[in-house]
Amino acid sequence: MADTVSIDYANMQKVAQGFSHEAAAVKKIITDLDHHLQVLNQGQGWRADGATKFYNVMGTDVMPRLKRLEQALEHTASHCSGDIVNTFKTATDEACNAFPNS
Repeated sequence: MADTVSIDYANMQKVAQGFSHEAAAVKKIITDLDHHLQVLNQGQGWRADGATKFYNVMGTDVMPRLKRLEQALEHTASHCSGDIVNTFKTATDEACNAFPNS
């Protein structure tokens, strides 16, 4: 017996919304973190050898990786979920059209 493959279209929409929600949450974290880094680095902020290393790591490692995470979540929400739904719809349509109407 062949395995059955199916999709819950409404649930796929919820999955896409979940990715969008997480992307928005990461974006807020990035914005908040960037603001706090700027405040800390300005004026009478943290000044020391450790501070310089911290700012460098945050600017060259942490922040770019957070931005890539945000972009990946947005891409997944907008493209991948839709692509999965479209693939299933196309396969279903092709399967239905493979049998001539009697």
